Amino acid sequence: MGFALTEEQHAAVYNRGGGLLVSAAAGSGKTRVLVERLLERVEEGADIDRFLVITYTNAAAAELRSRIARELGDRLAQRPGDRHLRRQATLVYKAQISTIHSFCMALLKECGHLLGLSPDFRLCDESESALLLLRAVNDVLERRYEDIAPGSDFALLVDTMSAGRDDRKLIEIVLDVRSRVQSHPDPAAWLAGQEGAFALEGVSDAGETPWGKLLLSDASDQAAYWKGRLEEAAALCECDPNLMKNYGEGLLETARALETFCAAAQKGWDGARSALPIPFPAAGRKKMECKEEAERVKAVRKTCKDRMEKLAAWFADSSADLLEDMRAVYPAIRGLFALVRDAEEAYAREKKRRGVLDFSDLEHLAVGLLLDGKGEPTELARAWSGRYEEIMVDEYQDTNAVQNAIFSALSREGKNLFMGGDVTRSLYRC
Repeated sequence: MGFALTEEQHAAVYNRGGGLLVSAAAGSGKTRVLVERLLERVEEGADIDRFLVITYTNAAAAELRSRIARELGDRLAQRPGDRHLRRQATLVYKAQISTIHSFCMALLKECGHLLGLSPDFRLCDESESALLLLRAVNDVLERRYEDIAPGSDFALLVDTMSAGRDDRKLIEIVLDVRSRVQSHPDPAAWLAGQEGAFALEGVSDAGETPWGKLLLSDASDQAAYWKGRLEEAAALCECDPNLMKNYGEGLLETARALETFCAAAQKGWDGARSALPIPFPAAGRKKMECKEEAERVKAVRKTCKDRMEKLAAWFADSSADLLEDMRAVYPAIRGLFALVRDAEEAYAREKKRRGVLDFSDLEHLAVGLLLDGKGEPTELARAWSGRYEEIMVDEYQDTNAVQNAIFSALSREGKNLFMGGDVTRSLYRC
């Protein structure tokens, strides 16, 4: 073995119970664990080219392959007569250690004909694709301006988003929305779902919207968490009667208010709003003996107070006012989504005319090959999944929903999927 394993690393290397996600901070040895796990699987008898190893960049993939080759060389030096290891030292150079886009490219080169894809397609780089997309957006905008009608969705969008005759802000928004849409396995369906959410059909409370549900859930979770922290802090006050009088009684009152808030949030947006702000009774001034406990109690109270003040700001407006505002901007939102769809169609036509694909196309076409209309793995996916003992994903925090769908389709419902990453550095976190 190349290095001593901690207890947690040992579990990650040797666990064979199914899918495994290793979440740890940068510099904690996640990639080392992935390499060690791969080599242990190889020493158990597997061939290294029966693993699909995905990382984030081509440079990282090259470094990972080199690292694995070195580790294999070290093990072979210790057991020069091991034929299996000697074979792996050769196979490592044909093993699929690559980026997700390189994998998708290989899949499309072999199976793209099933989608009617020409085998001589060319991958355009990011600068070329950005230029083609911007041109498509500008062309669509020009056509829209030629037919603009007062009061139309597009006219309302322009009035809302543009500054005078300058469309730069509107173009930025279209490109941003388009980018977010492309991170989903079915962009058209996701965009339609978002448009439907903004329509507010059958919605009578802001807490029934996707955004309201998220805020209510988060607020309830925060309140429940801080209720527990305050009760723990109140228990610390028992060491000193004066500390209890100064802080303990007030902490318990605030904890009860947080419990009331959690119950009120179950009744909807205005229910949660009615239980705010959370009270924080003023602290007493009696002399306290337990200095250390007092400092801990004060720190908990202050942090909780700060968090609850920020939380209360979420509920500054009533449900009726929020829904009225959302209904007022819905036509502009509808116009924005229509503009995004038209720009995407124009961009797709230009790429088809030039015979090129962008990186997003690689992922979505791969999903089209691997998943059916119901989101279930296709026969092709099952056949390709049979090629791999395990799917191993490094820097998992930088994957999106499209890439996740690919990994899921290839990994026998996630049963042979190993993922390592640091969620705090995710490109896609909120």
